Amino acid sequence: MANLGMTAVVPLTGFLRGEVPPTDASTTAIVPPGGNRYAYAVESATHSVPCKVTSADSGGAFSAFENVVPPKMGPPLHLHHREDEWFYVASGRFLFEIDGKRTEFGQGGSVFAARGLSHRWANIDTQNAVVLVTLIPGGFETFFDEMSQAAAKGGKLPPEEVKAIYARHQMDWLGPRIFA
Repeated sequence: MANLGMTAVVPLTGFLRGEVPPTDASTTAIVPPGGNRYAYAVESATHSVPCKVTSADSGGAFSAFENVVPPKMGPPLHLHHREDEWFYVASGRFLFEIDGKRTEFGQGGSVFAARGLSHRWANIDTQNAVVLVTLIPGGFETFFDEMSQAAAKGGKLPPEEVKAIYARHQMDWLGPRIFA
């Protein structure tokens, strides 16, 4: 592994589970298929939004995720005050709404949403689809972690709780999902 720039050997058990400990920006972030680099508190987040590059990996520059999205699902209308966001459709078909304008595409489609623009998106395919998401600067893994912990309590989250989580991560929750 030294040839790949790794400065530490990953414990075999963690590697087999797809978990790789965070590193600093001087090392290479290697993630096997199905793997995740962030230690989410709730196992479901490891499978639905595996973090492929953590903020620690990039020295705070960005975080990158592989969102596995069920049909007719996606985030509610929201706005980031801190992060710019880049999306790349890896599989399936997605509808993106950014600043009130809608566009739709399948595999290979790419969208950039600058901070300060309201946006939402949804999987419009009939099966799970994958969108790769990069947020600049890094650190967004903590939002997914907090949301998954709140959702793990069971039941539908009260809007006030969702709005409070968004606010703690410098976002505004503005409205419903595309398929509310």
